[in-house]
Amino acid sequence: MLTKQELHDYDYAAMRMQDARGATQLAVKIAAQQSFTKGVEQGKKQGIEEGKKQGIEKGKQQGIEEEKISTANEMITAGLSIDLIMQITKLDKEVIEKLIKDHNNK
Repeated sequence: MLTKQELHDYDYAAMRMQDARGATQLAVKIAAQQSFTKGVEQGKKQGIEEGKKQGIEKGKQQGIEEEKISTANEMITAGLSIDLIMQITKLDKEVIEKLIKDHNNK
């Protein structure tokens, strides 16, 4: 049988162990949340960078296509053949024919 002091010491030690477990669990939860938050922020940053790269590339491609169409329109105005316009601009025949149609309807 335990003395009153031994029982008190045992209870005190048990409470300290429980406090230590609770503190450890809390520390683990906080660390996990911080890691998650850091991961989300890093993912957002990477996503934004990738989006910028894709946007720049898409803008370049649109600019190239617009320039091809502008060049084709100038060539149509100059009376050049569809074959020559296709060869120089690399546009499809259908695109050039549509540009000619639009040009004639002005």
